[in-house]
Amino acid sequence: MNKMTQAKSIIFGLIMMFFSMPLFAQESNEIETIIKEIQSLYQNLEVDDYQNILPYKVKDKTGFVNAKNKKRILKPTANLKEVTLAKPNIKGFYKEDYEYSINTKTQQVNVIKINRDYGLLTMEGIDQPKIDVLDSRDGYKGFKVDDNGKLLAYSDLYYAQGQHEFNVSPFKFKGKDYAIATKKTGDDEYFGGIIDTEGNALPQFNFNVKCILKIKEETDDIWFSIGLCRGLKGSLVSFNGKVKFENELLGWLNSSGNIFKYNHNHDDKWTTHGIFDVDKLEWIIKPQSKLKIRDLDYTSYEQLDRDNIADGSKASIYFLVEDGNKSYYMDLSLNKYLP
Repeated sequence: MNKMTQAKSIIFGLIMMFFSMPLFAQESNEIETIIKEIQSLYQNLEVDDYQNILPYKVKDKTGFVNAKNKKRILKPTANLKEVTLAKPNIKGFYKEDYEYSINTKTQQVNVIKINRDYGLLTMEGIDQPKIDVLDSRDGYKGFKVDDNGKLLAYSDLYYAQGQHEFNVSPFKFKGKDYAIATKKTGDDEYFGGIIDTEGNALPQFNFNVKCILKIKEETDDIWFSIGLCRGLKGSLVSFNGKVKFENELLGWLNSSGNIFKYNHNHDDKWTTHGIFDVDKLEWIIKPQSKLKIRDLDYTSYEQLDRDNIADGSKASIYFLVEDGNKSYYMDLSLNKYLP
């Protein structure tokens, strides 16, 4: 780059900076105004702490109710959207164009103006680990794992789908290696079993059930869910052959939506709902169609790990219900938080 070109670039940069400064100042003033508006909404609330703020909706408007006395503390407004419960901080959207968060300890409000110009994400293929699929023509029907229990190889009898983890999933019980394995029995038809390393199947899991998932391990037994796929109802069956909740379960128990030990158990059409305790293996709310449960949620005074059952004792658990043009939270004792 010669000196003349370099000078032109510097001048151009200075001009762009000069014209952009008022825009930055304008956006900064705009954000400050929005922060004050949000602060005014929350600072007038009659609550001891933000963990007692439970949102509810009437049509497209969001209001707040006090969890302690069920009194309305904010009249529903169209300015608020998707307001989270405090765990410990609160997030939400304000006037469509702003995303906000509140530190419930300091009451500091942060606001970001939403950029509507979203780019497309590039999805990369999933790299599978090196796992051998072994020929079964000589009678081999088992699987192999390394010293850490990770899958190394398995018989092609179980090469049912493209992902190895869907075909053979090893686990250890009482010092021995076993695996949930899948066989393809027809076009888009799969049955599961539980085998030892030699390929011998447990009698109650002899490739006669669908969609086996490990749910809970106890000292002398392991519980699995079966049948919970493609709209079918399921049951719990144990390693030792015990059966619970035969054809009662509606959906996956190890869902990513679980809150601590609680599972929102619902059918594929979202018409029948229950709440299941996957630790105690019991219904909190048996499957029913009166309450249209939409989500499980919680409030907390500190950051918690929702996958850690032990953290559940530090949280207040709620579930979100849709009722006509309203939605609101209820607790596990079926108390309704709607003013």
